[in-house]
Amino acid sequence: RGGAQSRPRPKPVKMSNMGSSTTYTAPKGQTTEWDDIQRKLGNLPPLEDEKEEEEEEEEEVAPDPEAELEGKSDDEIDALLDEADGDDRFMEEYRRKRMEQMKERAKKEVFGIVMPLVKADYVREVSEASNDVWVVVHLHQDYIEPSQHLANIMGQVAAKHRACKFMRIKADTCIEDYPDRHVPTVLVYKDNDCKARLVGIGNFGGKDCTAKGVEWVLAELGAVETDLESDPRERRMKVARGADVIRTSHADYDHEVSDEDDDGGDRR
Repeated sequence: RGGAQSRPRPKPVKMSNMGSSTTYTAPKGQTTEWDDIQRKLGNLPPLEDEKEEEEEEEEEVAPDPEAELEGKSDDEIDALLDEADGDDRFMEEYRRKRMEQMKERAKKEVFGIVMPLVKADYVREVSEASNDVWVVVHLHQDYIEPSQHLANIMGQVAAKHRACKFMRIKADTCIEDYPDRHVPTVLVYKDNDCKARLVGIGNFGGKDCTAKGVEWVLAELGAVETDLESDPRERRMKVARGADVIRTSHADYDHEVSDEDDDGGDRR
């Protein structure tokens, strides 16, 4: 009446008579004007949908530190940590994880140099030690130029990969009458086993091999970690000759080292 339009009452789906009163129940998700007023006044709890929306708005999805920084170098990660706001929960969490990783790494990175080796200590310092860490042994001769060059390169690699144990011993001291044509030779040990015997500098890219080339070869064997994405020896290997990778067993090589009557020949 009087032209005024009132809000239509939702169609009740349930009616019950108790005495002289009638109760209307609105369909799920539908409210009456009276209910809306009461909710605004705080006399009724919010609807289920409204509660879920509020909870979703309040809930913050924490970013995953590992995923956010995946693929970044150590220097890039450290730079981000230095610039991070102290109140940034994401960076604080990553900082904590980073510190734990660094502590664990420090426990393992105890070498860093190429250590001299004598034959009497071979089993203890190489074979048995390889149960805990990777061990790389360079059989060298000072008067052989490629061997001297590789010795210098090994020093650089050892300084970078401090968790790997690098050692060197004169070839004919380690194995009597070991032929100069096989020098330099590099032995790679893990788990009390000689995983690879690399005969000749050609394995590492030839007489002008680099620390990156040596790192790549050792990383392929699992002895060190690398962030190199491609083999740095590829161009050099086109002209390198004499590369010979010999995989042998721990038992065979320990026999060579300990047997005074061994002729030092190249076992295949």
